[in-house]
Amino acid sequence: MPLFKKPIEQEFFSLHLRAGRPMTELEFYARELTDWETSPERREMIDGDRYYTGDHDILKRQRTAIGPDGKLIVIENLPNNRIVDNQYAKHVDQKANYLLGQPISFSCENDDYAAEVKKVLGMRFMRTLKSAGVECLNAGISWLYPYYNKNGELAFRVFPGYEIMPFWADAAHTELDSALRLYPVEVYYGTEKKIVKKVDLFTLEGVTTYIFENGVLTPDTEKQAYVKVKDSKGNEQPLNWERFPLIPIKYNPKEVPLIRRGRSLQDAINLLQSDFVNNMEEFNMETNILIESGTNELEVLEFTIGNNHYGINVAKIKEIVPYSPVTPVPNAHPSVEGIFMPRDLMITVVDLAKVIKSAPSGDISKDMFIITNFNKLNVAFHVHTVVGIHRVSWADIITPDTTISTADNGIATGIVKINGQLIIILDFERIVSDISPETGLKTSDILKLEGRPRSEAHIVIAEDSPLLIKLISDSLVKSGYDNLTLCHNGQEAWDFISDAKAGKVPLDIDCVITDLEMPLMDGHRLTKLIKSDDKLKNIPVVIFSSLINEQMRAKGESLGADVQLSKPEIGLLVSEIDKLLR
Repeated sequence: MPLFKKPIEQEFFSLHLRAGRPMTELEFYARELTDWETSPERREMIDGDRYYTGDHDILKRQRTAIGPDGKLIVIENLPNNRIVDNQYAKHVDQKANYLLGQPISFSCENDDYAAEVKKVLGMRFMRTLKSAGVECLNAGISWLYPYYNKNGELAFRVFPGYEIMPFWADAAHTELDSALRLYPVEVYYGTEKKIVKKVDLFTLEGVTTYIFENGVLTPDTEKQAYVKVKDSKGNEQPLNWERFPLIPIKYNPKEVPLIRRGRSLQDAINLLQSDFVNNMEEFNMETNILIESGTNELEVLEFTIGNNHYGINVAKIKEIVPYSPVTPVPNAHPSVEGIFMPRDLMITVVDLAKVIKSAPSGDISKDMFIITNFNKLNVAFHVHTVVGIHRVSWADIITPDTTISTADNGIATGIVKINGQLIIILDFERIVSDISPETGLKTSDILKLEGRPRSEAHIVIAEDSPLLIKLISDSLVKSGYDNLTLCHNGQEAWDFISDAKAGKVPLDIDCVITDLEMPLMDGHRLTKLIKSDDKLKNIPVVIFSSLINEQMRAKGESLGADVQLSKPEIGLLVSEIDKLLR
């Protein structure tokens, strides 16, 4: 849309000087309309409307790869999720509700006059004005058009910015000379339906309708007055407004649409979520067989807090969403930011910056929530950026030493180097348990088992968390199982079992309890090694993990695990061991 058009008379005068044949008024409008119809400014207005309704560019995305000739080709068999998380529309609605959500208040000494004004500018007008607010946010400008309805009542209609081409009389865009409205109409020619472009020309003298085709305006109706009233004899009298009958509603003085400022962020949100799901599906396509056969791999989501890089096992993640305001909870833990409700599910938000004692985000609008599910809990972790997903081997993950992580204070379970960057894998179970101890191992379930006869059964435990291995071992001792071998990862457990198999230590192992997530060797790999060995396959294996869900349970069963339990169920763990060792 042109930022400024000279008054029509001035424009014609200048054209007379530059052309051999005078340009008619209609030719002028047709030429200007042709340029405006396909202009970047109008396309941006249309994009704002389309994004508001959920028609985002991500929906047109194709998965491509470099072909044999070096050119990009479309790959049809790759996952191509096109997720639209319409934060843009939410932002538009929030702004419109904030600015135009409250009814107009009137104050007038004449009550009868105030009542009449309220009839015109009442709730119906407020709904119309709010709609105009949404349109002006999408297009930078919208238009209110006053008219009298069939009941003879003053009413208002909203025209979106991409329908109106204004011709301003001044550079400040405060006064109009004329305006064109471009809009499609469905017309039947016999039995065939066709879309016809119609154009309304608004001037102070009235409105004229044209058909616009091939850059030419063809008259469709004679000039009509804006208002028709009946005189005392019942005859209609045409009347026009004293002022131009289009009222501009501007988002800002420059008429810049919100989509110009928010599109890149919205596209990034859609791309991030779509790629996350694509990566998950590709990972399943490519590595499900490997994982189910215990090849000791995982995917790590890399994210940042401040300038530091951290990681979380993708298996813990439900989804990643942009930061949104939360509702604070009174007397909550200092690290609990509050709660929010995506899709009517209440989720607690933990501010990881506070957990690790880092500075808050410099630009919270770009922050993200990583929504997780483990130990039968949904928790969102507030992070600053999400970098991407990496497939790594557990063998490449180093267990932090006691200067970094101990049973009493450590929240790091592993460190891995990816692309030259050290990534610290955090103990999210420990973080949640520190915030809310009742969500951790329910050691109170063990109290009723105290005083039982001691068992000579030898149990090997593989658990990388210093806190959890202590809690599990203490609970087992309380319940009568005090012959324990504690291993801090799957590799350490397998080395011990291999030594027993080789006769270096007695092969008197009655049960193995293993976590899934462990440096060097994970629980699935350990289970596979035990169950695929003829001398060891009869040893019961219990997978005790925060990640037990339907998918993980199926993988554990395929590897031969005897029992699979979620970590809060420490009491059930003891009873299952009792059953296995009868």
